[in-house]
Amino acid sequence: MVDRQQHMSAVNFDITQLFLNFLTTKGSDDEQANLSNKKKKRDDKDPVCGKHMNRNKAHITIEYKGEQFLLCCPLCQGEFEHDPEKHVN
Repeated sequence: MVDRQQHMSAVNFDITQLFLNFLTTKGSDDEQANLSNKKKKRDDKDPVCGKHMNRNKAHITIEYKGEQFLLCCPLCQGEFEHDPEKHVN
């Protein structure tokens, strides 16, 4: 039979191990980059009107000079296609 003192020592040891595991497995650089990219995706804006866009709800995604731009409506699409340089910078 395990006495209370031995039981508490075992519990404290388990908690300490869990904490150390947490600190040492924070995530690789690739995982951190993926989290950063996910955050960027949430911050996407329509370059014409400035509206925050959800990638799944954008009217259209246009690639220009290797970058993707989300546009919210046909009006913004037309403006962007007419003069993309004006809206990229």
